[in-house]
Amino acid sequence: MTALLRRAEVALKRNSRWIPAIFFAMFGVIILVNGIMIYLALDSFTGLQTRNHYREGLAYNEHLEAQRKQDALGWQVETDLLDQRDRSGRLRLAVTNAEGATLSLDQARLRFIRPGDPNLDFMQSLSVSGPGPYETQVAWPAEGVWDMKLTIFKGGDSYQINRRLMVE
Repeated sequence: MTALLRRAEVALKRNSRWIPAIFFAMFGVIILVNGIMIYLALDSFTGLQTRNHYREGLAYNEHLEAQRKQDALGWQVETDLLDQRDRSGRLRLAVTNAEGATLSLDQARLRFIRPGDPNLDFMQSLSVSGPGPYETQVAWPAEGVWDMKLTIFKGGDSYQINRRLMVE
């Protein structure tokens, strides 16, 4: 019986040498994976879409007042993406007033924002000579989801809408 106990004791000592090494290796892997995740989190997209988000937050009440004025105008804006292929297409814009009459605009600006990659954002003007509807050719640098911010001006009034587009 003692020989059996001695063999068990030797086997236990031999196997137990690895327990601290396994313990430290396990925590080393955890620390390494967490370090990689922290690096990737700090090096990737911040989630902010505005460059001056602090100032935008301070002007929040002004944005609410502008939205109330915009709603009071009663304009209806219709946008269509026509003939879309190879990351380009024709954008059609029609604007009517509260009575349904077509508006003749003074100016229109388009801003295309790529969620997650601000390096691809671009602006484009829309020629608004004569009464609407208006059309312009747009070429996007990449396929996928794009946010369009359209700002139109008529007299002293302005109107802004946001639309999400899928570019193929």
